[in-house]
Amino acid sequence: MLHLGALIDMARGLVFPSPARTEKIIHATQALLDLTQVSALRLHQVTGLLAFCHALVPLCMFHLRPLSNLLRGVFNMRVDLTSKLIPLSSLVIQSPLEFWSRSDLVSQGVPFQPLPPSRVLTMDASSYGWGAVCSPLMARGVQSSDQSFSPYKIS
Repeated sequence: MLHLGALIDMARGLVFPSPARTEKIIHATQALLDLTQVSALRLHQVTGLLAFCHALVPLCMFHLRPLSNLLRGVFNMRVDLTSKLIPLSSLVIQSPLEFWSRSDLVSQGVPFQPLPPSRVLTMDASSYGWGAVCSPLMARGVQSSDQSFSPYKIS
């Protein structure tokens, strides 16, 4: 079933970008791989296309964030023209572009219904104390005034 650019496979319980959307993503990112620079407008268009897939592609935001950070770091939409050229030579963005240019990764799909968590850990802290619950276990404690101003370290 096709719905708003997403293909829903009820038999397998998966949802993924439609073949047309997948082809558009692959074409757009492969074109960027061949460039050393791109206009801010084009990079913005491509990141928008990829952001559409946030719920359709596993680890979408992980592979989108370097491109978004690049655009945000060098382009100020209040001051810069959309024709401003953005360098694409960084190795940091090569890996995400390579991910998005592979149809087997873009079109693998995600479960239609999220799986329930196998464990739920709830934590809270204040200037007086801390606590954590992972049923049936519970831990809590009081912290000194010195500890209340220091950052927590998770190890």
